[in-house]
Amino acid sequence: MAKEIIIFSILATVVILILSVLVFLFILLLQKKKHIFLQDTANLKTSFERTLLQAQLEIQEETFKNISQEIHDNIGQTLSLIKLTINTIDLQDIPTASNKLIETNGLLTNVIQDLRDLSKSLNTDYINNNGIISSIQQQLLYLEKTGLYKTTLKHSGGLFKLSLNKELLLFRIIQELLNNIVKHAEADEIEVNINTDEVKILIAIADNGKGFDNDLMKQRRAENTGIGLKNILSRMELIGGSINFKHRNPKGSLVLLEIFENDQHEN
Repeated sequence: MAKEIIIFSILATVVILILSVLVFLFILLLQKKKHIFLQDTANLKTSFERTLLQAQLEIQEETFKNISQEIHDNIGQTLSLIKLTINTIDLQDIPTASNKLIETNGLLTNVIQDLRDLSKSLNTDYINNNGIISSIQQQLLYLEKTGLYKTTLKHSGGLFKLSLNKELLLFRIIQELLNNIVKHAEADEIEVNINTDEVKILIAIADNGKGFDNDLMKQRRAENTGIGLKNILSRMELIGGSINFKHRNPKGSLVLLEIFENDQHEN
């Protein structure tokens, strides 16, 4: 009987030791998983912040480029025309001089308005203060002023406000898509349709250009190649959105973006 008790005690001790080891290993595994989760979260946050900073710098660069072109192509030429008009005013010819002064006043009014628009663009909080829709409208206005494009912006649905971080990244994505149209599409018409509701925003960007090779686009997406496309896809992923490229008939391209309100990358 005593022998059986000793054997039982030994077995019980062994079982307890094994259970203790298993519990200890389980705790270590949980701690390791927690550490990996925290590390992944930190890396994701760092990646998001790095991408956000890059997008902010690219937005500023694109804005300065637009401002430089606006000053050279429009404001500079208008001021030169004003100077020429003033220099040709003959004070002895009152009716003609009066007409030229009226014309000059109108030109100056346009220049002042253009300068006000540019000052808004220089404001780093422009997107935050005006929202994604007004910011897109401003980009289309720059394209319209070149005289090379006819642009349209349509908005339907209720009020929808993205976080500032999401709006910055989304705005940069749209800038990149518009730049691609300018560089590659050979289009002269651009239409942006925005539909919003309580939980998501849908954006469709269409042009009447030469379109693109669907097979090549699928291949680039699968291989994650092409710096511009890679940036667009990675940023859409960071803001929890999706993007699809389609060929339009009879010609042109269509890009569909879908972004949900729930943001898992908020700070």
